[in-house]
Amino acid sequence: MEMMIGEVRQISWIIAFLGRSVVSEFCIFLGVTLADRRYYLLAHCLQHNNDQRERTAFPTADRTTD
Repeated sequence: MEMMIGEVRQISWIIAFLGRSVVSEFCIFLGVTLADRRYYLLAHCLQHNNDQRERTAFPTADRTTD
């Protein structure tokens, strides 16, 4: 009986260790994914602002002038 309790404790410790490892890997993956998405959105916004600036600085020729 004593040996069985020791085995259960060892197995539960291994499961807890593996569980923490999986959770930490998932958190790292999630953090990297969110960071990539944030940088993508930042780059997209900067490109949009740059396009807007170019449009106002260099108006197109199809506008009529009076």
